[in-house]
Amino acid sequence: MAREGSQNAPMYKSVHLCASPRASIAAKCDRGFTLIELMVTVAVLAILSALALPNMARFVANARASAIVNEYMAAINLARSEAVRLGTRVTICAASAVGTCAAGGNNWQPGFIVFTDAGVAGAVDGTDVVIKERNAQGGMFSVMGSGGYRRISYVANGQLES
Repeated sequence: MAREGSQNAPMYKSVHLCASPRASIAAKCDRGFTLIELMVTVAVLAILSALALPNMARFVANARASAIVNEYMAAINLARSEAVRLGTRVTICAASAVGTCAAGGNNWQPGFIVFTDAGVAGAVDGTDVVIKERNAQGGMFSVMGSGGYRRISYVANGQLES
């Protein structure tokens, strides 16, 4: 059914209440949010944050622990590959201070040193070359070796030195 006077005119016309001359002052067309809508949104965000933050803290702690473990594993693999590549004994030891291996115990918290161990076994001396050194681990993690091991040495063929 077309209207009289126009052949292709649409049957219904879209009406915008804001543009209507009959719109009252009370029904003005603001396009913002009401205070109640904002309060509900903030409340929903607060609830979601309260649920997500404990899990996020746990995720960050697990990521830090994994990073520390991966760093030590990479250093052990580096020691082995360098022993094969250089054809000499390479040692990774628990550090007691910068450039010094720990004399005893199994505390790897102060860091580690990877070095060629051509001189005195298990000690960085004048004939050794430091390949990598990691200083103290910060934070809430403790790095301890099992069985009181304070060093790991690989010989030229890549096997552990016994």
